[in-house]
Amino acid sequence: VLRRLTGFPVLPLLSLVTPFLLMPVIARVASGSGWSSVVAGQAVGTFGATVVFWGWNVVGPVQAARAETVEARSALYAASLRTRLTLLLPVVPLVALVSALVAQPGFRLIAASMAIATALLGLSPAWFGIGVGQPMLLLWYDTLPRVLAALVATPVILVTRAIWTYPVILAAATVLGLAAFHRRHSPGSDWSPFPVSRAVAELREQGGTAGINLVATAYASTPAPVATAMSAGGTDRATVAAPVNPLESVTT
Repeated sequence: VLRRLTGFPVLPLLSLVTPFLLMPVIARVASGSGWSSVVAGQAVGTFGATVVFWGWNVVGPVQAARAETVEARSALYAASLRTRLTLLLPVVPLVALVSALVAQPGFRLIAASMAIATALLGLSPAWFGIGVGQPMLLLWYDTLPRVLAALVATPVILVTRAIWTYPVILAAATVLGLAAFHRRHSPGSDWSPFPVSRAVAELREQGGTAGINLVATAYASTPAPVATAMSAGGTDRATVAAPVNPLESVTT
């Protein structure tokens, strides 16, 4: 009980703080327009991640807790991955396009890459760790990869002044963490998004829950891209909303 009480509140908090530690570095390297474009891309990606999560962050932990066998839990996770990959296919190009449109000139590619990297967080197995009551799953396969990505990207950005390296490193860390989790906890399961009709039928079951998630995330994520799109070239950093952590809501 003590492990759960300490692990589940602390690990999401660590994930929440990490982007704020990196943003001052990006603000130092980039102009106000570059900083706001990165934040806008992160906000658009946050909404994309919520679409990818669909309703798994709410109903998933309950279903995982009720699963009585390892096989049942593995099948449940495979179903979640199957539906989320189905949603990821259209989400990635859409968030890239939207973030590029709202970003400032000269930073459209950076904003698009940030949106894609953030949207990939919708594949996180965090909800599964909560459902089975194992906070260490959050640490090894969700929190640690993202923290390491920020720690690695910080000196790289300071030395090279290449902001795009952070979303690339973050995306790579997310994929590696997901692959490691799947290999250890759901090997050999049927997670293919094809045929799409099967995944679509599974998505319908969580439509109501997903709608609530999307409305809440849209409310929190809209200000940053709107402010960036409406601002002129010299965006004032103080007028742009702070970045939203995609997993802040999925781990509660």
